[in-house]
Amino acid sequence: MDVERVRRLLSNQKCLRGELEGLLKEAIAANERELAYEIRDVIEERFPPLARRGGPAETVGRYKGMERHFGTAIEAYIWLVERFIEVRPEVFTDIKWETTGYVAVGQRRSEGHAIRNYFAKSPTKLFRESPHLADNPNNYCRLANAWYANKNLSNAQKFDILCRFGWVVGLTWRTDWDLEVLDPSEQLANLKVRTKVAERALDELDALLLKS
Repeated sequence: MDVERVRRLLSNQKCLRGELEGLLKEAIAANERELAYEIRDVIEERFPPLARRGGPAETVGRYKGMERHFGTAIEAYIWLVERFIEVRPEVFTDIKWETTGYVAVGQRRSEGHAIRNYFAKSPTKLFRESPHLADNPNNYCRLANAWYANKNLSNAQKFDILCRFGWVVGLTWRTDWDLEVLDPSEQLANLKVRTKVAERALDELDALLLKS
């Protein structure tokens, strides 16, 4: 299965639901599980159930007592990113691997999948191994600090990046911020459950250390 071809199709806003569902079946048949999650997220974001169209916003962003409703998860994600940058703008001015790199640099998900940064100083640096994606402005947006944010992400990836970014700038999920996607994908729901379990384990470990 040509993974790069599929991702190019995912970035095409004119791609029809039937085409996306066909790609989803191909990805499942090829055992490309992560790609299948990405395709399903795109389908859910572009084609919400008929009962919800014109109803409640698809995604709720929360930040320190503020709550905003957005039509898409990417809008809520970018809104939260801008809020995080306001807390510690030096993350993008005093560039260090343990801060900027931890937040901005994407990981190679599996053999053959190109590395794509989450944030960069230019669109071409966002997609350094897939430069054709930089030609489509739907794949990225320019932030208030003049950096660029990758929008070609699954909802689970958005949440994971916010968790990383929150850790760097001292913001805690559920206490300081939240990205609530209505009717989330299984991938995102599972990731949130795993994050809650990890947080609980860390809290229990901290309690044990205090007693010792």
